[in-house]
Amino acid sequence: MLEKSIKLFNFLNSILFAGSSIDGDIVHCDYEKIDPIRQDILRHLDAHNIGVNLIKDSIYVLDDNDFKAQKKELFLICFTFLRNFVVGNHENQK
Repeated sequence: MLEKSIKLFNFLNSILFAGSSIDGDIVHCDYEKIDPIRQDILRHLDAHNIGVNLIKDSIYVLDDNDFKAQKKELFLICFTFLRNFVVGNHENQK
């Protein structure tokens, strides 16, 4: 479950970047510029709610020592996705 969630947030984060493309299960990302159109698309798909709900409902599990490194990685990529989701996009910041 943790690995699938980490993979999901890595995917969501990667497709925010301009020029990224999907080849099967692999996302190729050659640019470092976030695409505002892709931010808008993910907003309309409510993709950000996945991250918000994870934080809201699960932040307490960080106290548990089981799978601590994986949980830390999951929350780190979740916060990274949410940051990239809102950067430079006033509508997404609401």
